[in-house]
Amino acid sequence: MNMNRLSCAILTSLLLFIPFQQTARAKDFDELEIPASIISEYRELTRRILLALIDVERFNLRYRRDSAKEPKGKRLRYFLAQETGAATGLAYECVIIDQLQIGRRRPLTINKNALDGGLKTVMIGSIIAGAGSGLELASNSLHALKSHKDKIDSQSANNYMSSHIKQIDALIVERESFLSQYASHPHFRLATQEGKILRLMRDAVIFEYSQFHKDIRKYRARENMFYALNIATNTLTAVSIQHGILGLKNPDKNGPANILFSIAGAFTMASPLISNATGVVVEKAANRKLKKIFGVKKEFDYDELKAAQAEFANSLKDMDEKEVTRAVYRAGEYTQSTEASHRLMESETKVMRYLNKVAVENSLFGPVIGGTLLGQGIAGTVGYYKYHPSLKELDLTYKGAVSGCVGTGMAVGLNAVGLVADLLYSRKLSKKNLLPRQIIEERLSHLDQVEKQIKGL
Repeated sequence: MNMNRLSCAILTSLLLFIPFQQTARAKDFDELEIPASIISEYRELTRRILLALIDVERFNLRYRRDSAKEPKGKRLRYFLAQETGAATGLAYECVIIDQLQIGRRRPLTINKNALDGGLKTVMIGSIIAGAGSGLELASNSLHALKSHKDKIDSQSANNYMSSHIKQIDALIVERESFLSQYASHPHFRLATQEGKILRLMRDAVIFEYSQFHKDIRKYRARENMFYALNIATNTLTAVSIQHGILGLKNPDKNGPANILFSIAGAFTMASPLISNATGVVVEKAANRKLKKIFGVKKEFDYDELKAAQAEFANSLKDMDEKEVTRAVYRAGEYTQSTEASHRLMESETKVMRYLNKVAVENSLFGPVIGGTLLGQGIAGTVGYYKYHPSLKELDLTYKGAVSGCVGTGMAVGLNAVGLVADLLYSRKLSKKNLLPRQIIEERLSHLDQVEKQIKGL
């Protein structure tokens, strides 16, 4: 929830206090027959609603900040693990190509020791890459446990929001019931306009909480699923390479080695797609739950809120100019760039998440890279089971290695480009105080100031 947007509505609603303050000082106060105690009670009800909305907004911001928090150094360490796996894979492909470039025509020139070294190297790389995903999966699990302990997990967040929204709803109903007793008051229309703004503020808080809640559930589910699949992929790769090492002495192992390598390639292709699909399923489940709790609409009409604020401000134009101008100016400060600021935070988060991905995690490049490895595995499998032993088998193995070299080369290059782009982009945002966490901290600080103003009324 954009702090500026909430602050704008809060400060706009404060404008209603001006008419009552002016009325209290007006010469015809006695003619209105509204005791000061009644005015005080009205203002106290409105104040309690505003403070309750501030509490919910503060929780919303902290939930967003803490739920999206990543361990320090995660991006670099995951890059190093995956880049090690990709780089050793590239080295392995280069060794095979080098040996089979001539060896597919002159088998006796193949250096098995070189092949043995290349195979052992990529096996170590696969173990490191798999361990890297295992480390991040464990880290996410620990983060989830800590969130549960600190009451900022998804279920606790829903419970908090549900209970506090019920309190706000009860206060709004109480306020409307109170106002209904004074329908003939000159400023009754202003009070009902303000009530509409309060209800829209309430809806906006729920909507934006729900949007982030669904987003973080989707993101974590997608991320954890990818880590699990990446562990399986690298395990299959390591096992296939182990069979390949044994195959240097016992050719019967080469068939299973190529089959396992093909499966690993298929896993690489499917991992980002399955991960994204998992995220979508979790998001839809979260949406159903939120709809059941809050009755969340698909979209919130910010234009309706803006129109209500404008209508309310227009109704005050005939009030004391000095007081109204000062208050409208304050509200105007908070109005500037409200929705744009919120959209900016969402946009930057999406860009950073995209840059945070390694090559095989990307839904565009992952299937392409996996496809080259699957092609290599299929070529080796066909060569072994259809042409073994023959020069044709070696030729297919060579061509498969060329395909694999393209894929692993892409992975190495894209991993590095992604890391550099991510670091540069994060640095740029940091200098401008536009990192999502920086925006949230600014909103929290701003919210504290607004709360002080409200409590001071």
